[in-house]
This record gives sequence, C-alpha cells and structure tokens, in this order.
Amino acid sequence: MASKEKKEKNLGRYSTFSVVLRRIRKNKGGVIGLFIVLFYIIVSIFGPMLSPYDPNESNFDESLIPPSKQHWFGTDLHGRDVLSRVIVG
Repeated sequence: MASKEKKEKNLGRYSTFSVVLRRIRKNKGGVIGLFIVLFYIIVSIFGPMLSPYDPNESNFDESLIPPSKQHWFGTDLHGRDVLSRVIVG
C-alpha cells in the first residue's frame, strides 16, 4: 500500500505530456506509431508543395497510363496523376 501511494505522489510531479512521452519511449511500437502519425501530419501540411503535378489538372492524352518514372502511381481515366491525388487527398 505504501509503495502505491508513493507512486501516486511521484506522478503528480510530472506533467501528463512527460508521462506519455516516457511510456511511448519504452514501447517500440509506440515510437514507430508516433513517427507514422508525424509523417502523416507533415504530408498533410506540405502535401500541395510535395505533389509533382496539379492533382486536378486533366490531360486526356495521358489517360490510364500505367506506373512509370513520370507518374509513379500512373494516371486515372481523366489523365490526372494518381500520386499527386493521393498526397493531396
């Protein structure tokens, strides 16, 4: 009982954020998950700057092109770059 009360007193000294960070650092899966979430946040903020083509620009001459060096994910029926649409979407 005394050790439980002592732990509760020690937890009061730290902020919730530091406790969460400490638990995540101990868990390898938590660290990987944190990096994945941070990656998605960065891509969502800078997505329009990262996309190689305008995601809404139609080019019917390039419709349904399979993946290549120019269009990594290929193009759709309207000739729009699928990678750009995935990044922005």
